[in-house]
Amino acid sequence: MLNWKYRTKDGELAKALALELKKPLRFGEYLVGRGFKSAEEVRNFVRVSLSSLPDPISMPGMPRAVELLLEARKTQARVAISGDYDVDGLTATALLKRVLSALGFNVMTRIPHRLDEGYGFSADAVRELHSQGASYVVTVDSGVSDVEAVMVADILGMKVVITDHHQLPPTLPEAAAIINPHLGGGWEDTELAGVGVAFMLAWALRKEIVGKGAKEGAGEEAKESAGQGVGAGQGVGAGKVVGAGKVVGAGKEAGKGVGKEAGEDAGEAGNLNFVEHLALVALGTIADLVPLKGHNRVLAQQGLKFLMSSEWPGLYALRRTLNLDTQIRISAKDVAFKLAPRLNAAGRMGSAQPALDVLLTQSMDEAKKLVEELEAINRVRFDTQGRLLSEALEMLELEHMDTDRTVVLAKEGWPKGLLGLVASKVGEKIGKPTIMLSIENGVAAGSGRTVGSFNLFQALSKVRDLCLSMGGHSQAAGLKLEVKNLPAFKRGFELASLDQSWKWGHGELMVDLVTNLTELNVLGDNFAVLEPFGQGNPAPIIVVKNLNVLRSVVLKGNRLDLRLSDGLQRLNAFGFNMSHRITDVTKVVDVVLVYEPDLSLNGNVWRLLDFRAAKEPSEGQTD
Repeated sequence: MLNWKYRTKDGELAKALALELKKPLRFGEYLVGRGFKSAEEVRNFVRVSLSSLPDPISMPGMPRAVELLLEARKTQARVAISGDYDVDGLTATALLKRVLSALGFNVMTRIPHRLDEGYGFSADAVRELHSQGASYVVTVDSGVSDVEAVMVADILGMKVVITDHHQLPPTLPEAAAIINPHLGGGWEDTELAGVGVAFMLAWALRKEIVGKGAKEGAGEEAKESAGQGVGAGQGVGAGKVVGAGKVVGAGKEAGKGVGKEAGEDAGEAGNLNFVEHLALVALGTIADLVPLKGHNRVLAQQGLKFLMSSEWPGLYALRRTLNLDTQIRISAKDVAFKLAPRLNAAGRMGSAQPALDVLLTQSMDEAKKLVEELEAINRVRFDTQGRLLSEALEMLELEHMDTDRTVVLAKEGWPKGLLGLVASKVGEKIGKPTIMLSIENGVAAGSGRTVGSFNLFQALSKVRDLCLSMGGHSQAAGLKLEVKNLPAFKRGFELASLDQSWKWGHGELMVDLVTNLTELNVLGDNFAVLEPFGQGNPAPIIVVKNLNVLRSVVLKGNRLDLRLSDGLQRLNAFGFNMSHRITDVTKVVDVVLVYEPDLSLNGNVWRLLDFRAAKEPSEGQTD
């Protein structure tokens, strides 16, 4: 059973917000609890338009990167895109490959093999790309820590453009250009994913090549797909989505008024429906667990629409295989729990090339075969992950004390591709930041995942001197160190955790509202305008008290189903992996529910997070 903590609310402000927005009082209470202070803040959050994004050329390093790549395009020098094997890296690679190819670049791609090469842009990769004729390299979702690789590229006469979103190391590579939001320029708080940075580069290049006649790249094209915003009490509809085959603001018409050369460039790019690439941005952004607020919220919400409508063979085949085409739209949860695991599976178990091929193929027959291959790989991944999790939990019982704030587990033979996933699962179970390492030839390499507000990268930075390599961000990190340094690393990581004031230990739920069954559906309809929910914008959590249990049953997949009633209304609530709790069910219960949209048009779904025998806790207190 979890601890339930209730958000405190300013009742007068909640009333004022609800009145001005013409929404129910409970919705006003929810907004205040989530930090909104004015109706204008709410409207700005709900109104999602690509025209609100800043000019990509303002990102540090962008002008020089565009200059270099235009030079490569003019001479038709080969440009290699060096990607990464997770969904963020794969979507960034696919996006740049598609856009640059359409814009007339001579472009190739390379994805490192997770098991053979590990993470990052390596010197060996540079030599391989050079042997294949590449004169320019664009890294995506990697490169900012890869000093040696950039040095080798420079020796070989290659120009490297780094696009990355990870935290900056003490020493930056001497690349021809580095594009990273953490370099400043007003971008440092955007928390873009790697694919978000790649999108900005692609947008800047398109604007320069197609010309101002293209209506600033994405902004005008987005008008047909952006919703109508929130007026005084108005909700946001799905908006009209630009069809997959429709080209808006591109082609030769886009070149009018910008000179003959720009007009010809626009004509060459006429088959490029640029905003459709937002489907890839949504995939990578949501999968990488960056906060879905600010620029990321814009990119994710708009991208989800194109993800649903895209006629690209790979995305179409994925939707069909996962039955997502039967829904009215795709949610962030669909990406996180259905699409992303399939695309990630290939890289976790070996080569990520099949996943990249899915995102790039132009053949429907090939797409179907590739998606079937990903499904088979994912089944193996799932089984292997279960065994690894069991081993990790057994080791945890033997090696760690309850008073430890952090967890570091290391063992020979663990599959490197699954360490991050399992570290996340262990962290969820015990409520502590977890690092899992695989030992081979005297070196321990692996991944870490955080919990709550704990900044993993900040803590690891304090033991960087014990690592052979380390990189990442606040939520996740990858590292490598010599086995002989493991004891010192564990002590140092534990001490570093003391420098952060964060809630540790599992079992806390932050409740947004206490309400009743009558209000649930009305609230659900209002919550819909705040999607997509995910990292940084978690789904609403609601408590309903004193419900009669009409039925409790365990269903397939360790799912607990409860049929509940308050005497007037009824509710079916289900909880995943809660079958063991059936013995805790009493005649009258208080329940914690999390809002989830029902994408089959049958209303809203309220998933069960926790329950207990009915009692009356006081709001604003943990109990």
